[in-house]
Amino acid sequence: MWNNIKELPKKISPCPIIEVIFEIFFDTKIPPSAILGMIYPYFKDEYEDLEKLSFTQLPDSIRSLDQNLMFKADYKMKTASNNYIIQVGPKMLSISNINEYSGWTVLQNKLNDFTKKIEKSGIIQNIRGINIRYINFFDIDIFEHIKLTLTVNDKIHLSPSTVINTRIKGEDNLDIILQVANNATLNSKTVSRNGSIINIATILKKDRQIIFDNDAISEFLESAHIKEKKIFFNLLKDEYLKKLNPEY
Repeated sequence: MWNNIKELPKKISPCPIIEVIFEIFFDTKIPPSAILGMIYPYFKDEYEDLEKLSFTQLPDSIRSLDQNLMFKADYKMKTASNNYIIQVGPKMLSISNINEYSGWTVLQNKLNDFTKKIEKSGIIQNIRGINIRYINFFDIDIFEHIKLTLTVNDKIHLSPSTVINTRIKGEDNLDIILQVANNATLNSKTVSRNGSIINIATILKKDRQIIFDNDAISEFLESAHIKEKKIFFNLLKDEYLKKLNPEY
């Protein structure tokens, strides 16, 4: 189903990726108030504008009662170029490539550097889950240009406000969460655009305790990247893919 294209493009233009987010959720013996202090020295030379987020105002005793709150970020910091953001919480860490996609080679190096520094910090006791998510934005109604349709009574249902969410089970312990929507809004400092998104998240299924292993995480990221590309390019209709100037 997801392997119809014999050769995947190395890149397309214009690139629709507006954000790539890599998240690690974990258990730790470190007090929540000490997490930032143990992480920050590894990133302070490259990342700036340390910002407190709203969840820092909640007492740990309150947050511990809600699992969703425990896995939210307390702080974020960004590079001077504003292309990368790191978020830090009591039980989560994330790094995002925003604004302009760096390309897989550069991003892969950035992700590997991120995980190596996290490993050195020693804050993670065991990993609860990891995922990487690619968000693609289009100025068009993407349902007119992909092979995914919603049918009602054997007729294709077309609507200016359609959202499809599905989970694709993987045989290698990796699942895909696919979301396609044609009622998305992209906001920036200068402009607001309406269009569509294709959101593809690869999740490592947790059926056992995961010990932090940088090599294993690197392997996950590589596998997730390949899966994301296969699903994305197999979604697109051939005539639309040609308009995106694919390079092989």
